[in-house]
This record gives sequence, C-alpha cells and structure tokens, in this order.
Amino acid sequence: MNKKFILIEPCNFKDYPVGGQLTFAKQLAAVFCNEIALVGLGDEGEPIGKWFKKRLNGLEYDYFAISSYSPGIIKPKIPARLTAYLNTRKYKKEILSLGADSVFIQSHEILKVALKWKLKSVCYYFPGVGMPLQTPRYPWARYLSVLFDVWFLTGALHADVLAAAADADAIVALKNRRGGILKSKQVHFLSTRVDTGIFKKADKSIARSKLGLRGERTILTATGRIHPVKGWRFLLQAVALYRESNPNCLFIYVGDGGDRKDMETEIADQGLVDHVLITGFQPANVVARYIQAADVFLLGSQKEGWSTSLLEALACGKPIVTTRVSSAASIVEDGVNGFVVEQNDVDGFVSAIEKARLLPDFDEYFIRETQKYSLHSLKNALGEIWPPAK
Repeated sequence: MNKKFILIEPCNFKDYPVGGQLTFAKQLAAVFCNEIALVGLGDEGEPIGKWFKKRLNGLEYDYFAISSYSPGIIKPKIPARLTAYLNTRKYKKEILSLGADSVFIQSHEILKVALKWKLKSVCYYFPGVGMPLQTPRYPWARYLSVLFDVWFLTGALHADVLAAAADADAIVALKNRRGGILKSKQVHFLSTRVDTGIFKKADKSIARSKLGLRGERTILTATGRIHPVKGWRFLLQAVALYRESNPNCLFIYVGDGGDRKDMETEIADQGLVDHVLITGFQPANVVARYIQAADVFLLGSQKEGWSTSLLEALACGKPIVTTRVSSAASIVEDGVNGFVVEQNDVDGFVSAIEKARLLPDFDEYFIRETQKYSLHSLKNALGEIWPPAK
C-alpha cells in the first residue's frame, strides 16, 4: 500500500520521551493508521536501520528505527537532538527506499535533514513556538541558542507547509523573531487534540476510590514533565499558601522529569510532604483518572504551546486555573470553566483556585469546546492545510 507520508519523530510512539511531541505523534499515528509510515526509535531487540512491521496499539505500521534508546537515561552524554540529527542523515537512503515522497516533522533538527532530501512535500509542525534552546538540559547549550534558532528558522522558511500549536499572538511573535525570517511565510494554526475516548467526564468519587484517594480532601491536579518551564516551583508556592486556608488539600503532580529530586527536596523543605503526591509517568487512562478525581486542575507553566494538558482537563470537565501562556485564554474562559492568572502572581493564583471550586455547571461550554479539539477532527484539519494528508 502506498503511504500518504512518513512521520519522523525521535520517539518510540508509545511512552518515550514523554511530552507533547510524543502525544501528538501518537495521535497522528492513531488517526492515519496504516496510511502512513513511522520513523522513530527502536525498542530492545528491534532492527536498526531498516524497515520492518511493528504493532502499536493493535495496529501494524511500516516502521524504521534510526537508533535504540535507554528510557532510564534522562540526560545522555550525547544530546538526543544531535543523535537524532546524525542518525536520520545516516539512514537517508534506507528511509527513502519505502517510496513515500512526503514527510511530516515536528523536531527542529530533523527538519534540517529532510529539507535536503528533495521530497515532494515537507510539513513542519511547531509543537511550541518558543526558542528551542532557551531552557536546555545542558547549560552550555544556552550559549548556542541564538545560532541554533537562526539555523532552524532559515530551514523552516523552506518547508512547504508550516503549522503551529499556538495562538495568534504567539504565531505573530514567531514570524517576527530574528528580524522576521518567517515574516513572509504562512504559519497555519493546528491545535493539538485530545482523545475523548479516554479523557472524559466521570464521577469524581469513583475516580478517587479507584486511585485509593480519600474522598473528603480538596484535590488539585497538574500533569506534565517536572521541568522549570512547567512552573513546578510556582505551583508548590501556591499550594503552600492555599494550605493555610485549606489544610485538608492534596496536590497531585502526575508526571516525572529531570527536576524530580529538586521538587522532592522543595516539598520537604516547605513541609508539604503530607500535601503533595508525585505519581511519576502514568499511562493515559491513569492520567485521565487523576484529572477526574480532582476538584481543580492547575497549570503553572512559564511557556506553553497549545497545551494538551489544558485540553485533557477541559475534556474531563474540570475547572482550570492556569498562568497566562499561549492557548490559555483560548481554552479557558474566565469565570466560565476557570481562570487565567498573570505569571508569578501567587496570591492571584490561590484566590482563583477557591473561585474555581465554586463555579456553576459549565456543561454547555464543555461540550462545545471539547468537540472542537476532539481527536476525530485531526485528520481533516491536517488535510485542509497539507495536501498529502488528504
């Protein structure tokens, strides 16, 4: 069967590395099924550097592994970006041997490789529109951030289609960055999606019972990587302050990441051990259950693209309190399904939590907005801006 396009993403299309890019890659694989081929990372025992058949979530795909991976290593000696860049270059001939002539990419370094392959069409999707190396894992990489940004944006200028998970203001800022490299290029809005078969409204008490959580506590939930840009320190400050007026509260952080030990230390230092639970990475159905168990969903990020976490909370029908990041004001309508609070305003954030708990029913808004971001609409939405996806 001829493939519509190849989806290239340095992930295993299951659970590594956790984040928005993996989530969107999995969504694309789910909606296009065997109409596309996947290039990613190989699990233990799988062949490297050649096409093979691989089953993911009950579906079979043409799959190409550019390298294997070690899930326990958060910060490898050689940056993952560099490894992905070099290995994708290395296997150009083998990847193109499948015969597909269009590719979809959402990794900066992979785009620069694919643009040299003389393909029929390249679509690049910005999972976020911030500078790629602004908050790197490797401190030395910060000194290369401007060079990397210019290198990447000059490549993005030559992609056939650009799309971004960001609101209008963020897209304008992207186009104007670095002297307006992308000023003359159209950047389409394409929202991330939410699987409403998993993330949906459910009885709060039943969700708590299944998770072994006490029913009488006020539960606040956040999801995502434990990373400085996700604002975990800000959230702990807010929880510490909120506890003063609500001593029976529990803050559940559903996720993991390189800052976990620092976060655990901060929890102990602030005397929050009995008020904060870090679950580690969880499968989607368990993430959904933790959201369903919550009274209020929190997002404290400093920067975001079109937040999948907010969409998941919306789909679960939870009131939301979020910092003002890209997508927040589009997903959260103040006083209807939550509140958007200015960055670093801890007092305002805590006040909003209590107000969010008292919001009246917002089912009409929830139903209308969830339909807009449902996974079922992704295939048509991409096909409208990129012909190979039709």
